[in-house]
Amino acid sequence: MSLISEAEARKLWQDALEKKCWHERKIRFVMFDWRPEMGKISYRPAPAWPTVANGENKADRATFLNLVERILRQGDRFSSLGSVPRVGIRPEIELAPHPIDEQTIRQAILETMNAIQPGAVNQEQILRSALVSHLPTQFREAIGTRFSAFHPELPTPSDTYTRTGDRQMRARYDIGFGHPRQAAAIVGVMELKAIKGSVAALIRSDRVDESSENGDVEPVDRDFLRDDLEKLLDPRLPGSAMRVSWVVAGTRSRLTTSKIIESVQRTLVRLVRAEARQELDHQTGWLKWAWANPDIVLHLAWYHPHAAESDAFESVWSDLNTCHL
Repeated sequence: MSLISEAEARKLWQDALEKKCWHERKIRFVMFDWRPEMGKISYRPAPAWPTVANGENKADRATFLNLVERILRQGDRFSSLGSVPRVGIRPEIELAPHPIDEQTIRQAILETMNAIQPGAVNQEQILRSALVSHLPTQFREAIGTRFSAFHPELPTPSDTYTRTGDRQMRARYDIGFGHPRQAAAIVGVMELKAIKGSVAALIRSDRVDESSENGDVEPVDRDFLRDDLEKLLDPRLPGSAMRVSWVVAGTRSRLTTSKIIESVQRTLVRLVRAEARQELDHQTGWLKWAWANPDIVLHLAWYHPHAAESDAFESVWSDLNTCHL
């Protein structure tokens, strides 16, 4: 075994770099001088010398030279990657989504709710897939093309949302309709919730443990209803955009309909400090909140299992008559 010192090893390392004309590249720090505070580095190991040096800071010459070759091979690979033309850049295309209107969106939701069954819808992905299957053919077949008017995870127009920490950024709608990049051309947005329990799970201040007989309040870490409604009321959405909170619950709630409405109302008051008009849409069975200023309408398409038919859903608001705030 032939041992070399760090000084000798540095000389061999420098000679190897100069042969490659790499003596001024970042790789020169890898063997001896790289430290975490210098930033990220793709070479492994870094620093490399300590992995072969003994307690006297000496290393076997053959072992060290093998290590040099291993790191140089990494450098060759990274150099090759850097010289390859960037063929993976996504090409810009001219988006031309099929025209879609509120009636088409509404009809797709109603047909979906007539088809799906309690117990089979336990997550948002299933609900979203069911909706796609009930869209008109031209919209289904256009998904994945520049003509698509259906956009899962559509970014919000505003970038002022904070969920953790203080950083403000965009949020995402579960589904958007219209143009995927131009806020003014968004036709509709939707937030989906598929709940195994009842709609009481959405109500933070009044969430009730439905399994308990005394109806004790159960604490909730996240105000999901407020999060969803805040996005649906984004001020940069066009006033004409359809805004739908679509909730499918697995069980019926013991809370009265008026109690649920009161909780929703409190959430809306915190979000929009303006007078609203509330009414039941008899054609859809959805509850609507409308504001004159700003000129927007919020649809609550909330469903739970039918009281008389176990294999069907009905609107949470089915026992309401038209009423006003």
